[in-house]
Amino acid sequence: MFGYEIHHHWPPVERLPVHLALMNIVKYKKDTKLRDVIKDPKNTKTMLTEWFSANKEYDSAKELTYCEFPLKWRWDKTNKK
Repeated sequence: MFGYEIHHHWPPVERLPVHLALMNIVKYKKDTKLRDVIKDPKNTKTMLTEWFSANKEYDSAKELTYCEFPLKWRWDKTNKK
């Protein structure tokens, strides 16, 4: 798997998810109740949705395409922001 050239690029390649509205992938533990998964607002936040939010809130974000965004902004995986 790591024999492919893409694994040796610097800076590392980051996969940016693209999805339709409310069609994002949600990960949860098998013991989690479905009701809790649905009610958790973090499950509707993705890199794509937060890119749109940043474009609404920050003028500097409007200057970047979705692909350029990780060059200037950091993704907080824990808080999904």
